[in-house]
Amino acid sequence: MLAYVLGVLCTGTTYYVAKDGSNVAPYSSRREAATNLKIVVDYIRSVGGPGSTIYIGPGEWGPTDQMYFDHGNHSGTTVIGAGRTSTIIAPASHAIYGDVADDVVVCDLSLIVGGASYALYKRNGCDGWVIRDLDIVSRPDHQTGLLRLRGNHTDFTRCRFFHTATDEGCAAYLSSDSATTFAYCLFAPAPHSSWVGYVVCAGDQANFINCDIFGFAAYGIIASRGTTNVMNTIVAGSGIQYSGDAPVKGEMGATLSVCNCLLMWNIWDGDADPVGGTVATDLNNIKMSTVPGFRRHARKGYILPCVDDSTSFNYARSVEPLLAKYGMRGTYYLTKCSWDNRNAEALRSMVAGGTMEVGCHAYSHSPLICTSAVLVDYQGSDTGPTVDFTPGGIIQLRTVEGTDNHDIDTGNSNCDTVGEIVALSGIKHWVITKALTDGIGLRDACLASSMAIQAAMPAPCTIALDTCGYHAGFFKNEITDPKKWMTDSLINGNGDIIDGQTGKTYVCRTFAPPFGPQTVASRQACIDAGYLLSRGSPPIDVARRAPMKGVALVDGDLYGIRFFWGYGCLNGTEAQVRSSARALAYGAIEAGLAVPVLAHNTDEMTLQEWEWCLDECSKFGDDLVITSHQLFADTIRAPEGPWTDNGDGTYSRVYDDWSDYHLAASSPCIDTGFNVGRGYALDFDGVDQDAWGQWEIGAFVHEEDMPALVD
Repeated sequence: MLAYVLGVLCTGTTYYVAKDGSNVAPYSSRREAATNLKIVVDYIRSVGGPGSTIYIGPGEWGPTDQMYFDHGNHSGTTVIGAGRTSTIIAPASHAIYGDVADDVVVCDLSLIVGGASYALYKRNGCDGWVIRDLDIVSRPDHQTGLLRLRGNHTDFTRCRFFHTATDEGCAAYLSSDSATTFAYCLFAPAPHSSWVGYVVCAGDQANFINCDIFGFAAYGIIASRGTTNVMNTIVAGSGIQYSGDAPVKGEMGATLSVCNCLLMWNIWDGDADPVGGTVATDLNNIKMSTVPGFRRHARKGYILPCVDDSTSFNYARSVEPLLAKYGMRGTYYLTKCSWDNRNAEALRSMVAGGTMEVGCHAYSHSPLICTSAVLVDYQGSDTGPTVDFTPGGIIQLRTVEGTDNHDIDTGNSNCDTVGEIVALSGIKHWVITKALTDGIGLRDACLASSMAIQAAMPAPCTIALDTCGYHAGFFKNEITDPKKWMTDSLINGNGDIIDGQTGKTYVCRTFAPPFGPQTVASRQACIDAGYLLSRGSPPIDVARRAPMKGVALVDGDLYGIRFFWGYGCLNGTEAQVRSSARALAYGAIEAGLAVPVLAHNTDEMTLQEWEWCLDECSKFGDDLVITSHQLFADTIRAPEGPWTDNGDGTYSRVYDDWSDYHLAASSPCIDTGFNVGRGYALDFDGVDQDAWGQWEIGAFVHEEDMPALVD
């Protein structure tokens, strides 16, 4: 039996939509209910009139159950579902579209959208809309925002927006002459996602009253035009992005007012305040990334500390006892060609100690984004063979004696893009690309020219094309061979060493590609070589939105945001360093991310800064795990864990629970808001903030502040 709650007084015709209706016009009774929402909306357009009420029963509706209010007859329409968890509308197009219809009310249901569709697309001429008690959710294939609003006066109350951030970035875009208010609303990642886009305020006015906004991919709110007022709101933005932007940002031409808010962010070089850009009012805000103090987090965060490069071994040894002090784990990545074997015994002790995993950082520290390379193989008797590259497409072979000097003219100026020369041995040299943004690597014409001339090359020098195969050539030398060398020779060469992290004989299990990026081919080479995980930024030839679907092993590549504690991101006061560490830790937990963090030396991050960061991370308890790359890979593969093996080298996780955003007793948000006005006194649960005087920050009050219920 259907149970509807009428929250709005309407004077027009009443219509019903139910799964077991008989589809008899005019659909004005429970028995005659339409079985498709679009049928009723179209009926009102053609024969109905303004002021209609539509009751929608429980069930999932779609893919043709969209609501297009695009006629004067739709003005004053009220749509009432059976509750946000009972009535679920999941159309193939925009869920709600508005054009010329005023005073539309939608409440008590959920909207689920995907592809290029919006949950609400509202054009000019649609004024006075009210949206309340809705869940608005992205599907995994969602490629845009949830809201695109124009027209005056759209009010959202007690709505939850669960968004998958995409290239567009924003969860809501408030454009043109829009005037929008969000009261007691929540913006958080969708169940399958680790990111939620920010809110762009480009209309005449936008108000945020007692909201929770988690824009971890970038900002929380951008005010780019008109007036934006942010009051009693928790905003987390730029928490884990390598960026200098504030969670709330005002741009030139906008008027931004931020009052009595809690702002989570990272403090980067040159930034002094989390309210950035052009700001009219910045009053009574809680800053320095103070944790808001929610009652329970549904997700778990992982931070994976690491130190890279063979020349950083002593630095890694200094970081090791700091990790051990807090019972944490990390990873040290070494490069074969620059390894000093005098440190071999100390390295074996590091493996046995169990605090630092030892992983591979390639052979020569060359970028792996090239799609192909040229191998110059000198086989003569001269000494000191070297290879160089000159403008105009000429590869030069030189020896000390000069007897076998050769200029290899590729005959193509496009080869000017060829960059790094890597000597893998005394007589073999690989000519590879620089880190090109287009990822094309050596151009086909250049390679064809190079190969065409090799027949004319006098012995003992040959030139060959290497397409960076998985089991041979450049990738074999950079990825596969160092793994075997580290396992069989460097660590276990004088007897098996038990890895203190796994309790088994040491095996090199993880890989860190130099400079981060990889290609599909290089990542496949990592899989074929037997690595469990490779740390890096998204490959240049994979869709950019892929990593925003959550942390996972994707073709052997760890997809977490490339955040570095080092590279000068900190180097501030103790308060600033600790604030950044809190923001990173909190962002990892709230978004459910695994975040690799890296420093090479004390110029990037001092040991004192390491200790401050680790100390802050230690305060988050079981919600945050600080571990090594190999142990994280084991966690993902655990059969009893929440991760799903997709069967193609990828692992994914979907969250089936929401965090509890009610304030814990320790929250700094309790009693620190201000009274916005009687019209906004009821929180997300309907609790009256005026009942005890002092308002709170966020969408949910602290339960102990709730007045006793009277029968």
